[in-house]
Amino acid sequence: MNENVVFVVGRDGKRYPVDKRGHKWFTSEFNQGDEQFTKAKHNSSMGLEGISDGHNHSAPGMRRLRFDIVSKVFEPSPMPAHIPDVPEVGASSAPLKSAAYFIGARCKPYNDDYLLCKKEDGEFQCLKEGRRVTRCAISVIEDMNKHCYDYFKLHWECLENREHRLSGCRKAETLLNKCVFQNLGLEKKIPGVKEQIHLKTSPIQKFDAEYSPAVAAWEQAKKDGSI
Repeated sequence: MNENVVFVVGRDGKRYPVDKRGHKWFTSEFNQGDEQFTKAKHNSSMGLEGISDGHNHSAPGMRRLRFDIVSKVFEPSPMPAHIPDVPEVGASSAPLKSAAYFIGARCKPYNDDYLLCKKEDGEFQCLKEGRRVTRCAISVIEDMNKHCYDYFKLHWECLENREHRLSGCRKAETLLNKCVFQNLGLEKKIPGVKEQIHLKTSPIQKFDAEYSPAVAAWEQAKKDGSI
């Protein structure tokens, strides 16, 4: 190594040598305790920034820096022709959490295939398999919006109002689960447990107050005899 090389430690714990001559750095000094550190921002497509204590750690001219990814890396080259395009799922965290078990129920074969491919060949060789998982997840969201929109919306809005805790939205979940099973044939099953917590009528842990719109919808459904 020479003076033009710095030693980068990524989030994965691996060490990467970086040649300073091909990159532009912005540095600023700051103190932490009795030591002075240099904060450096790596202005390139790699999008790295971190801190250096300015000391050599292994070889002359080498400094040990710890860097975090702070921006996306964009590859300008198009995808290979044999890998079909796929749109984004287009759902935020609450709808995804609401639909998660149904996505798992429908997409398990695709997901298992992707994980096996990733384990054997690495993720960059399994983009086609990964996109099958994405397309399957999109199909679940679309079908839930088509056949169970009101209950789906009720449940994920409940999650938004109850800190994303499923225990605070059991009534909305009951309505959604029944609708999805009747229309899509998908059932929520929590793997690796002795008893399905969402089916308990008297759970030990309860949320202080359920989401009032969900309570009203549940009571109406019970009155109508639909649950």
